[in-house]
Amino acid sequence: MYRKSRQEIVDLFRERSENGKILTGIGTGMEQTAKHGDHLGADFLAFYHTGRLQRAGRSMLAGMLSYDDANTIVQELGDEVLPAVRKTPVFAGVCGTDPFRKMDMFLGTLKEQGFNGVQNFPTVGIVDGRFRANMEGTNMGYQLEVDMIRTAHELDLFTCPFVFDAEQGEAMTHAGADMLLLHFGLVTKRALERGDTPSVESCADKLRQVWEKCRAVRRDILIGCCGQQVDSLEGAAQLVQSIPSVAGFFIFFPGKGEELEKGLTTKVREYRSLDKMKRAALQRTGAGR
Repeated sequence: MYRKSRQEIVDLFRERSENGKILTGIGTGMEQTAKHGDHLGADFLAFYHTGRLQRAGRSMLAGMLSYDDANTIVQELGDEVLPAVRKTPVFAGVCGTDPFRKMDMFLGTLKEQGFNGVQNFPTVGIVDGRFRANMEGTNMGYQLEVDMIRTAHELDLFTCPFVFDAEQGEAMTHAGADMLLLHFGLVTKRALERGDTPSVESCADKLRQVWEKCRAVRRDILIGCCGQQVDSLEGAAQLVQSIPSVAGFFIFFPGKGEELEKGLTTKVREYRSLDKMKRAALQRTGAGR
């Protein structure tokens, strides 16, 4: 089990990022994938309640629906996952909108259990349209996730929330988040076929907006990103070239098995190959410090 404190993790991540390293995070609901990520030397792992759904062949999006009690499951699975991960901080996916939790007590239990930090998952941030407006209008919206992150920060847990725009990033920074993960949104197979997906350039613009707004609140905030646009080495490299101070990339890796482990190994190695590019770009621009 990884035993470093929040401040030790913060200092380590900042040092790595400022020295030109791309931080790599992996999100999963499968113990085998978490163990393999630990073996590969990922910088952090986020563990979710989605394992049973993934074993049934469902996507991680199914974890957004009311099939399971997300917070109870991630707590129960923590007893299996945490002792198996030795070198890597593990963050619990916490449903901040859960109406049946006294959140400070629940987060305290996760910390005592051995989780090093938390992330807002499932998140209403990926919900849009009229349903999202109704959630926001009936006190089931994103602000509850901001409140959860603030409470976790007060309990000295590392906080690594998903944000979807500059305003959410600013709110999470004020709440004490240590590292933001700008989520570029879900991309479906049909959207890919239509070519109806945000370009890397537009994602770079959004990241720049988040960076400028959140660094104005606190200069030491770390900001990474995730999404289809940076799953490829080419897209990630383009983002590093555009914004060298990006802290790193986060990938959802739901599956298990030899072929999927090979895919995860390839992805981590690809991101590591960008370290040299990031160092050169930081030196050229003087960014990140």
